[in-house]
Amino acid sequence: MPQPPLRHPPVHSQRVRQQVTRHGILLTKLADMRTWLSSAQTRTRFCIAVIYLLPLLTYTTPGIPPENAGLDRYFALTKAILLASTVAIGSLIIVFGFRSNSIDRSVQSFGGWLLFFAWAVTTILWSPLKTVSLSQAGGLFSLLLHSIIVASVCDHRGNVSRLFRHLCQSLILLATFIVTVYVFDPVTSGLDREILNVQGDGLVHPTASGAAAALGLLLATIAYTAFRFHWSARVLAVSILTCGPLLLLSNSRTATVLAGLIIPVCLFSFGSTRRRGAMIVGAAVLSLVVIIVDPGFTLIDQGLGSSVQYLMRGQDLAQLRQASGRQEMWTAIWSEYLHAPLTGHGYYVTSRTGSLYVWNHFANHTAHNIYLQIFAGTGLIGFTLWSVAMVTVIVQCWRLWEIDRFTRHLAWSLFFCALWYMGWSLGSASFMGPLRYESVIAFTLLGIGVGQSYRDAIRNSRIST
Repeated sequence: MPQPPLRHPPVHSQRVRQQVTRHGILLTKLADMRTWLSSAQTRTRFCIAVIYLLPLLTYTTPGIPPENAGLDRYFALTKAILLASTVAIGSLIIVFGFRSNSIDRSVQSFGGWLLFFAWAVTTILWSPLKTVSLSQAGGLFSLLLHSIIVASVCDHRGNVSRLFRHLCQSLILLATFIVTVYVFDPVTSGLDREILNVQGDGLVHPTASGAAAALGLLLATIAYTAFRFHWSARVLAVSILTCGPLLLLSNSRTATVLAGLIIPVCLFSFGSTRRRGAMIVGAAVLSLVVIIVDPGFTLIDQGLGSSVQYLMRGQDLAQLRQASGRQEMWTAIWSEYLHAPLTGHGYYVTSRTGSLYVWNHFANHTAHNIYLQIFAGTGLIGFTLWSVAMVTVIVQCWRLWEIDRFTRHLAWSLFFCALWYMGWSLGSASFMGPLRYESVIAFTLLGIGVGQSYRDAIRNSRIST
């Protein structure tokens, strides 16, 4: 019998099957990527990457000759790509992990900050420098994403230790790099203030270097005295050898004075009774030796004279009373603020036109004061939203005093760091200005505090379950 002809499937059905297969593979890959992005391990790695990579936006490209001016554009493009990548990946992590309790809690805790960011974006509408406002708002958003994700992974001690260690190590790397560059080329390092005033910025401004060095010493001291992490003694020793010289070379008065005041308080507060007694006895013995060796206090007068000369940086008392020219800056920016008291001039913009004549040149000067910076850029509305955001996080972190000994020490540590930032922000835009090491550290510490504040609730929910 003749065989029936073979029936081949229609061509269009084969295409449909291929498309279904491709769609299935694509959906599987998207599901795998979603699972990977929402995992706690990926979130922790993201936070560590931000700690090391985001501060790279601090660096500038000094001394590029005209024939190589393209390098500056490539460097600016690299920083823009880095910022955009941070925002994109951080947003995906939060979106894919939003159903998890840790992400949900963190977003709620930083709701006030997100409202302030929304207002900062709104001010772009009337900003005379829309590109500047947009880029700086993007920097703020990247810090908020980082802080939210830090809070979501810091609900146990292990990640607190891990992030503290990476913060200290990143500051050690910065100090080692800048001091090494200074040894070979003081101009490029940016630490020579006399050359800086004539030729412009170096790799990192000395004020930013001083802040990073002071925070490096402060965080390493806290890690060793408050928490006794297994790595803290080694990191503290290396920080003294690297961040100490950078703090001296940067000649930042505020950073030096604040570090000199707060670090000894940390040593005394977190020390045992025996260590406190040893510190008191040591101070008494040192005073007795000084009186015996130098009864006329001649050496002390010489030392104080050298210290005062170091902190004066060649300025006279009149210049020092004017806060190194900041009084002129504050007066000019306050006058500009009064022209837009409610809405401000646009995020990170301090004047109506985007250019203000202060210190003998026109520029979009920062206010060199965090409160005036917020007032000038976002107005009274923005300052109110920022104040509510700060108070909300402080109230959230207040739980740390009641959980256990570890969180109480963390609360005291955050308090000492807050004191440093309060003093620092009086003469600097601090973490509300451009991205710097101190801004990344500030938002990392906020995230750690919020994350640890949920430990008691998590423990109670597990017990009830």
